[in-house]
Amino acid sequence: MNTTVNGKPRTTDSAAPSMPLLAFLEAHDVNPKLVAVAINGDVIAKSTFGEAIVREGDEIEVVRMVGGGAP
Repeated sequence: MNTTVNGKPRTTDSAAPSMPLLAFLEAHDVNPKLVAVAINGDVIAKSTFGEAIVREGDEIEVVRMVGGGAP
């Protein structure tokens, strides 16, 4: 399945035209507890990660949470 992740083309080893978001994140070694995700510009609530579907051609933004900052 071909998608765009954070502006870069990505191919996922899946012959299916869609897959659950959690499986997609796992296939890309991403811990779902540590990220925020938008699919085609729509922010996906973390509580619905298990229901969200990634489809062929989708544009996905994955933002990792980072702690810290200047005092």
